[in-house]
Amino acid sequence: GDWDENLLWHTGLTPPRSRPVSTDLNQDLNLTNHDDSHKPPEEKETIDLSSPSPISPIKPALLPQQVLPPYLIGFKNYGNTCYLNACLQSLLGLQMFITDMMNFTSEELAIDESGQHGLVQSFRKLCVAYSKGDGVIANEEMKMVKKVMEVLDKQFIGNSMQDASEFLSRFIDELNEDAQRLSRSLDVEKEGYEIEKGVDIVSEGSNQVIKNFQHEKEEVLVCHGCRAETKCKIRDMSMWCDTTCSSNMNRTRSMSLQQLLEQSLAKETRERRCEVCGCEEATTTSQLVKLPKVLIIILKRYRFNNQDLSSSGKVSRQVSIPETVSLSSLVSDNVTLPDTSMPVLKPHNQTQVGVAVPLPTSPVINPVIPSPSPVTPTKFKGLTEEQVALLNEQDQFEYMLY
Repeated sequence: GDWDENLLWHTGLTPPRSRPVSTDLNQDLNLTNHDDSHKPPEEKETIDLSSPSPISPIKPALLPQQVLPPYLIGFKNYGNTCYLNACLQSLLGLQMFITDMMNFTSEELAIDESGQHGLVQSFRKLCVAYSKGDGVIANEEMKMVKKVMEVLDKQFIGNSMQDASEFLSRFIDELNEDAQRLSRSLDVEKEGYEIEKGVDIVSEGSNQVIKNFQHEKEEVLVCHGCRAETKCKIRDMSMWCDTTCSSNMNRTRSMSLQQLLEQSLAKETRERRCEVCGCEEATTTSQLVKLPKVLIIILKRYRFNNQDLSSSGKVSRQVSIPETVSLSSLVSDNVTLPDTSMPVLKPHNQTQVGVAVPLPTSPVINPVIPSPSPVTPTKFKGLTEEQVALLNEQDQFEYMLY
């Protein structure tokens, strides 16, 4: 992302722009710099979360809404939903990802037998509203995404405070599961065969969530006794960096993200029983063998000590995040690089989504119509500096206006 001249942080691939002047002073953005302390308290909008219910269609807005550039759309907080807003804003800043999600066809977007929309379908509608610049519909679709997540995981029911990193990990996992289900159902329908239990027929190339977020790590374990070598590969949607380990608990004022990444894949000794000699320890080295389009890095900040609970708590030291990080020392020699080409919106979706405009188009409240340029009076045309100096004071003042 980027900061603009007004110190607003813009995520994604869109360039920073100044916030357009609007007559709508109640425009809801995540970052504001005006004081609302003297305003009378407003009635907060709440979501009925007493029990999961089938999702009802969104009612269209009664009044025409102003079209905003996507990166200026903010999400309302409906009671401790800042964790949800932050995660969705980050994902919606990834243009290649939201394009992939909008490219799901109506044939692929099946409805569950329970009557509930899947997470892919709900998130796709949010991406469409976001790309159109429709802040009202985008906020409604955000609530629908939360309702679907409540059905999938009861931990997110209600307005309790949640951890943003836990929600993001859970959201990506559930989105991946739903994308696999949709692809599997479509493949079965096209090919006419049945899925055997425990057999996954979905190719990774057809799953847009895997293409964007999944990385692959190879671990090599060497036994301390017989030096036997064992290899295994691990796939994940995010990478965790531990800020609570002993090597990071020094007296420096900040930690570097580059250093945390290197430590997360550093050589270490683990307890592992060797099947050959029975030795209980092995040295583990790790390397990335496949990189994703988007590498999600989550900082582990909570330190837990089951023997001394008083020493447990959150590590709040600053982490220095540079503009770029280098993965050269963390990848294998034959690492698989991601496809860096930007996806193109399919023709069947272009009429539905439309083209996001950089500035508000129509309708706009009280539009500013530029006045025509003033015409120079005939008596002032072609005058030289000497002739202007000979004019009286009133004529000179009138001349200055043109």
